[in-house]
Amino acid sequence: MIISFRAKAIIGIALIEAVLLSILIISVLSFLRDSNQQQLLRHAKTTTSTFAAMSADAIISHDLDRLQSSSISLCHNPGIVFVRIIDEQQRILIQSGSIEALQAPFVINADLNKTTSNVFNASQAIEAGGVKYGSVQIGFDISYLEATLSKAEHWSLGIAGLEMLLVALFSMTLGSYLTKQIAQFTQGAEDISRGNVGKQLRVKGRDEIAQATKAFNRMSLAIKESQDSLEDQVKTKTAELNQANNKLRHLLDEQSTLLDNQSVGIATVQDRKIVWCNPAFLNMMGYDSLDQLLGHSTRQFYLYEADFIDMAQAYQALADKHVLRRDFQFVRKDGRTIWVDLNGSRLPSEHQSLWVIVDVTARVEAQAALGRSEIKFRALFESTSEAIFLLDDNGLADCNQAALKIFGCQSKQQFCNITAADLSAPSQPCGSDSTPLLKQQFALAKQQGSLRFDWLCKRLDTGELFPAEVLLSLVQYDGQTQLLASVWDVSERVAMMQEIEQQAKTDYLTGLCNRRAFIAFAERELEHARRYKKPLAILAIDIDFFKKINDNYGHNVGDLTLQKFADVCNEVLRESDLLGRIGGEEFAILLPETDAHQAQEISERLRKSLSDCRVTLPDTAVSIHFTVSIGITLFAGGTTDIDDLLNRADTALYLAKNNGRDQVVMGEFVAGL
Repeated sequence: MIISFRAKAIIGIALIEAVLLSILIISVLSFLRDSNQQQLLRHAKTTTSTFAAMSADAIISHDLDRLQSSSISLCHNPGIVFVRIIDEQQRILIQSGSIEALQAPFVINADLNKTTSNVFNASQAIEAGGVKYGSVQIGFDISYLEATLSKAEHWSLGIAGLEMLLVALFSMTLGSYLTKQIAQFTQGAEDISRGNVGKQLRVKGRDEIAQATKAFNRMSLAIKESQDSLEDQVKTKTAELNQANNKLRHLLDEQSTLLDNQSVGIATVQDRKIVWCNPAFLNMMGYDSLDQLLGHSTRQFYLYEADFIDMAQAYQALADKHVLRRDFQFVRKDGRTIWVDLNGSRLPSEHQSLWVIVDVTARVEAQAALGRSEIKFRALFESTSEAIFLLDDNGLADCNQAALKIFGCQSKQQFCNITAADLSAPSQPCGSDSTPLLKQQFALAKQQGSLRFDWLCKRLDTGELFPAEVLLSLVQYDGQTQLLASVWDVSERVAMMQEIEQQAKTDYLTGLCNRRAFIAFAERELEHARRYKKPLAILAIDIDFFKKINDNYGHNVGDLTLQKFADVCNEVLRESDLLGRIGGEEFAILLPETDAHQAQEISERLRKSLSDCRVTLPDTAVSIHFTVSIGITLFAGGTTDIDDLLNRADTALYLAKNNGRDQVVMGEFVAGL
């Protein structure tokens, strides 16, 4: 179904108006309801307080006749449904007003919206000299409020309906005007599409549509001018393109000459088949022309099938713009094998890659000769800074000087007379004994060819344990297969990681645990308390007027205040208690196995110690003091979590602040069933 522009304009404007009217009506009604409720609450509070004060003397003197007269007079006031006076034992002394309302259960109302009838119940204690003698209960009629609100709703809906009708009429008129202008634009565009370039529309008025019409006319003229000059531009661009093609052809000829004269082989491969190669590659592999290789698989070059498969897997993992480099043995046309260095990268064309092939046979043979040379091997063996030793079937066969230094051994003879287990801790961090675990690592290294793992080692001279990283490599030496072990002492790295982990749990300024560490520890303690049915207390602490300290003395004094706070708390609290900085000047304390009395005593002692301490300003003899507010909550069983306990402690803390600060408030807690 196609909706016209006129319909869209009507619907759009109507929807906007409906939303705005709804917001206005809801806001006005909400304001009326809130205003009436606030007025009723003030009236109820004033009336009950005044009547309670007037009734105090009469109750003290047991003048019930006076109370009865006062209650009857009060019930004559409009809006008062009933009046009841009860003593401290909840016995009715005097009551007047509606019998039906007096017989209903009395529930104190705090919210007009939650009343179950047209009566709003209010109560006020009757006190004199700090002694409570009873309370006054008064019911207020709220039926007139509901009637007022209902009348306001009907009037609002009527006005809204009338306004929506006017908006619909206005929208229809506006839509008709706009669609006429759009039809003119549509006709003009169709004329241009049929080749009537330069079409001009009639301009009416000076509004935005007139401006758009003028812009359409300018566009039409511009299109005509562009069409007139297009042929000249095409001729010019064609000449430039021909010139660029000539330059490109010249560059390609130069590139071809450059590639053909390279001393290394270059080949283009698509789907692992030769697409092109330079003469250097043909000569390297013993072929006479490109036709002998064109379209042939590159498998014919690899000496081993496994190398061909390995290269395919490595290429699949190759990302764009990355280069793959490997050494392989290739087979020439005459059957002779050579070592080549392959460098490959992807080309923009699909499934194509470019390869640079270098004959490295001489280098590989030199490396093999180096591997067979005892002198060169020994130089490399002794020059490295990590501990290196050889293991054969008989045990430790050789080691370098670095191994003697790291493991605290005096000579190679001593080193070779011990076993690898003597260089290890009795057991590893995983809990396994070192000797059988070491045999498993040796077997795995021989099976895989190499193996890297972490190990807890031991010095021979002091027996000191230290963490290490071990690399076992299977090598050929002196005509037999041996394991070459490389050991790195990673004590500094482990210490650094531990320090980083500690910093992640500690507040940098106070040295206390941070919020994350406090929550983690508190959750464990809460689970322990729940499992063994132990009491537990949480304290929320806030430094009073901390912002004023920062504003008046600077943030450096604020930092000193936080540090002083931490020092005093650490002196007062028990070793089993946990103090954490939750944020800013807010702290939390967890007191394991602590009941309400103990928590109150510890909190008061802590508050007093903090109030007595002083913070000396830098470079002066002036000192300041500060106070704290403390909120307490207790865990006495149940399924509550640590976040709920912290929230309860915060609620008690805010109550302490609202009551004047520098005090301890015991908050509510829920005992387990």
